[in-house]
Amino acid sequence: MGNTFFLLVVITVTQIQAGAITVSIPNVKNNNGVVRLALYRSAEGFPGDFQKSFYHESIPAKKDSMTFVLKNIPSGECAVAIIHDENSNNKLDSNFLGKPKEGYGSSNNTKRRFGPPEYEKAKVMLKSKHINLQIFLNY
Repeated sequence: MGNTFFLLVVITVTQIQAGAITVSIPNVKNNNGVVRLALYRSAEGFPGDFQKSFYHESIPAKKDSMTFVLKNIPSGECAVAIIHDENSNNKLDSNFLGKPKEGYGSSNNTKRRFGPPEYEKAKVMLKSKHINLQIFLNY
């Protein structure tokens, strides 16, 4: 019985290890507004409903290059969505056809011809203490 308990403790500790994700964005178009990042642990809400994300943050836009560092993220799969909210209205603006008028991107730099990126194609695995992601914004 004692060995079984020890094994369960080891498995539990392994499953809840946390790490960090550094997200670099090398192509921010201008200093207008904010850049919003959201980390999702499932497809629910991805990529546009930041309220359903596991973690989200906004920082003032900085032309050219920006970096987010996410700490204490539990290991496992996740996907990142980013928007450059140039007018700070808390949404990704689009034209009458639905094409985004502001920058957007996701982990794995996934793109679709029509519609938002899919979680399954954007997901990455956090298996180590730290991973680096580079996400290019689409304008």
